[in-house]
Formats: sequence, structure tokens, C-alpha cells
Amino acid sequence: MRILDNARLIFKAAAPIILAISVSIGLIFYAYTTISGLSVQTKQIVDVQVKRLEGILSLRVYANEASIVIRNIILETRQAEMDGYKKRYDAAVEAQSKIVDQLLALSGSPERRRANEDLRRISETLRSANDRVINSVSRTRTKRQRRSCSPMHRWPVPRCATPSHRGSIC
Repeated sequence: MRILDNARLIFKAAAPIILAISVSIGLIFYAYTTISGLSVQTKQIVDVQVKRLEGILSLRVYANEASIVIRNIILETRQAEMDGYKKRYDAAVEAQSKIVDQLLALSGSPERRRANEDLRRISETLRSANDRVINSVSRTRTKRQRRSCSPMHRWPVPRCATPSHRGSIC
């Protein structure tokens, strides 16, 4: 401690301050590097989660779109409108397929990969059921159109309304 006895008063007062400033600078540097690393990790996690959630929501939107278009195909009788609905259905199904592929690419764990593969199977099952409905409606309409073009079914046949002849041709 003899060294401090011979030192000037300014040095004696400045030494603790310099030590406190250097410790503070070290803590600030440590906090900055730690927080910047956490920031990068958090940003990556948020970006992946946002893409995943956006994909799931888009998948729901396109599945609803496909269902609505199928309903319109079932109800519609004009061929031009049915062709437009079929194009919209094909676009929705293609978008669903792309989204499921993106979700599979974003799978970070085996459990999530299995869930996304299940989602793919469900999507393909829904698509095959919807395609069967479209084909069934198309075949039914084609048969109805052929039947309605025959001369036998062109005009309604008048029926008798008298009780004794009810249902017979007048």
C-alpha cells in the first residue's frame, strides 16, 4: 500500500472511477453480443412460424374455395360457367399442393414432418373425393342432356285429372 501513499490525490480518486467504467463497458459489450444473438434467433423463429402459420391459413382458404367451387359446379347447369368453376377449382387445388410442399420444407422436427405428411394425405384424399364428385356430376349431366334431347322427353305429356283416369294419358 506504500504505492498509494506516494501517488497523487487525483490518481487515488480516478482509479476507482476508471475501474467502474471499464467494468461497465465490459458488461455493455457482453449484453450487446448476447442480445444480438438472441435477436437473430428470435427473428429466425418468428419468420419460420409466420411462414408456417401463413401456409396453414392459406391452406384453409384454398380448401374452402375448392368446396365452394364444387358446390357451384353441382348447382350450375350452364357449361360455360361450369368450365370457369372447374378452372378455379384446379387453381385452388394446385395452390393447396404447393402450400403443403412448403409446409413439408419448413418441417423442423420429425413430429412436425409426420403431421405435415398427414396433412398431405388428408389434402389428397379431399382432392380425390372432390374429383369423384365432379366426375359424377359431369356424367349425370351428360346423361340428362342426352335424355332431354330425345323426342320422347322433349314435351311434357298431359295427364288426366279425373279420379277414374288419374295418371293416365288423356
